[in-house]
Amino acid sequence: MPAPQAAPEALRPLPIAPIRDGTCGPVAVRNVRAGYLTGEAEGYASWPQGKLHLVGARLHVVYNAGSRHGGGSLAVHERCSDDGGRTFSGRRTICAEAGWHHGVTAWAAGADEAGTRSVIVRLRGSSYRPFHPVNQPGGTEHRLLTSEGAGRGWTARTIAFPHADRYDGDGPVMYHGYRRRPGGFETFWHMPRSSGLGVLTATDGALTHAILPIDGRPSQLCEMTAIDFPDGSSGGFLRSETAGGAMFWSRASASTVPVLRRVAGVDAVKSPVPLVRHGSACLAVSCDRRGDAVLKLHACAAATAAAPCWSTLDLLVLPSVRRGASGTGVPDMLVVGDRLLVAFGYQPRDSTGSSVCLLSCDLAIAP
Repeated sequence: MPAPQAAPEALRPLPIAPIRDGTCGPVAVRNVRAGYLTGEAEGYASWPQGKLHLVGARLHVVYNAGSRHGGGSLAVHERCSDDGGRTFSGRRTICAEAGWHHGVTAWAAGADEAGTRSVIVRLRGSSYRPFHPVNQPGGTEHRLLTSEGAGRGWTARTIAFPHADRYDGDGPVMYHGYRRRPGGFETFWHMPRSSGLGVLTATDGALTHAILPIDGRPSQLCEMTAIDFPDGSSGGFLRSETAGGAMFWSRASASTVPVLRRVAGVDAVKSPVPLVRHGSACLAVSCDRRGDAVLKLHACAAATAAAPCWSTLDLLVLPSVRRGASGTGVPDMLVVGDRLLVAFGYQPRDSTGSSVCLLSCDLAIAP
């Protein structure tokens, strides 16, 4: 007889007062609250990477955790909710593999229109070095894990990184974002401290890479996200490690070169800026880690990516975060009905580990 499953647990409240209700451009925000999805007992997670996606009515949060950075303890886990993020199941391990000194971490996760789930993981050995080729023993390897339903398990395949000789960066490729596409999905990759930026597309099981040209691009682009606009244009955010902060990119169609613009309120952000649509509004979330870390909502009602006018509202202030650490921030977001869910990491100043937290609020299109 199988062991009985533990009852779902509610989030443990964060000991931080959320920002009061407010309005962000076309969206009214009410009932902001936040809590711990994981506890520090789960250990070290420099990039907890809480990734949100739905399969039917079930909410999945994929994240990284381990006892320390080295020693191979980092692994990929998930928690699930069947009530829109109010309570969650216990931890389930998606991928944990011995023999990799820096362990396994997830960088992109989602589900396509057929309900097939995909998670891209990075495995790093002890001998990865600047200019070390990816997909080499002891270096870095990326794998695509797929699952076609609950209880079906995961299958893995190695992702061959393209055009490795074209990039002047040191370090392994990393994938960010997840966007549904007919027959599969697309995600975006970059080489840390490099000018390389591209798109990985999965269509009916086939994987293709493409280099993404950027008009007047600064160097060291990374952490790209994307969304489609009603007129068929597309846009999103990306970051330049040399120019500093995030910028908005846009293009009229898939055949045109993206154009970059500065956006007030995200120009100092140093982590990915995800986007979602809610009715006629486009929403984005960022984490500004200057001083106290501040989770910010950005919203616009533009029908085109050409010139959106963004409004900004502070959602949550995370005081006394650990300086120079990447355990705070790195948000992901999802809209379930009229509720916004934001997963993010929080690493207090006196902590060597970080927790995955979840913020929720009610949304309404402002009159």
